Amino acid sequence: PASALALAGPAPAMAQRWPDLADCVGGAANCSDIDQTGNNEVASVTQTGSRSVSDIDQAGTGATNTATVNQTGTDASNANESLIAQTAGSEGNLASVTQNGAGNLSDVLQAGDDSTITVLQEGSANSSQVVQYDGTSTNSMATVNQNGTANVSDVAQLAASSSVVVNQGQDMGSASSGNRSFVGQTAAFSNVNVTQDGIDNDSDVYQLTGAANVNVTQSGTANQSTVLQAGLLSTVDVNQSGTSNVSRVGQIAIGSVVDVDQEGTSNDAMVGPLSAGTVAKVNQNGTSNNAAIGQLGVGDFDYF
Repeated sequence: PASALALAGPAPAMAQRWPDLADCVGGAANCSDIDQTGNNEVASVTQTGSRSVSDIDQAGTGATNTATVNQTGTDASNANESLIAQTAGSEGNLASVTQNGAGNLSDVLQAGDDSTITVLQEGSANSSQVVQYDGTSTNSMATVNQNGTANVSDVAQLAASSSVVVNQGQDMGSASSGNRSFVGQTAAFSNVNVTQDGIDNDSDVYQLTGAANVNVTQSGTANQSTVLQAGLLSTVDVNQSGTSNVSRVGQIAIGSVVDVDQEGTSNDAMVGPLSAGTVAKVNQNGTSNNAAIGQLGVGDFDYF
């Protein structure tokens, strides 16, 4: 399991494609640049405040692609910025971005068909990037909700009929800051849900197999979760609350279940089922507890 997680490595840095303020005449406030080609494209932009920027580029043909941006903010030094690009050949996609505050950034790119991206950011200097690309993300859905300060979300979904939902700071509001989430999903009919509230929590999810589910919930401060799932029809649930808890799950077994629950301070769990039909559960409460589970037998059940 440790080597598998090591192979996953850190979340890749995803190049931001923010609109250039220089494209606005004289750097004017509330700049919008829309370029549409093809049939039945729809774009709607509403900007209120100072120096908001939006760039929508739709180049699909046939069925309608729809892009909607609504930005509100008055901070001239940290403009709200949104780019939506639904590329040539894509049809029936819906992209919606709503940002309320100062310095929120969003980047949405779709190239599949009949897919949906929804981004909602409230607060200051939150950043979100969502990519559904290469025609593989047909009938997929990605939703990002961020509330607070300096929360960061990156979603790369290259799978059909799959979903990703990221919620950061929705319960704590402005008290939530510095949370970071990366989701990379490449398999069809799979689902990832990440919920983080608090300060400086970190979640990385790599979902590489079909008909699988990953759920990560973290609250508190500086909790870290890494999940690598490559087992068909498998489920991983991680729930951490407190401070500086660490969970690492590497699941490559078919039809297996991993459940990690940690509450307290500086607890550490590493779980890596390698055989089909296994169940591994970790429940730790307190300070500086450690658990490590590796399963090799088919149908094993381990509880720590």
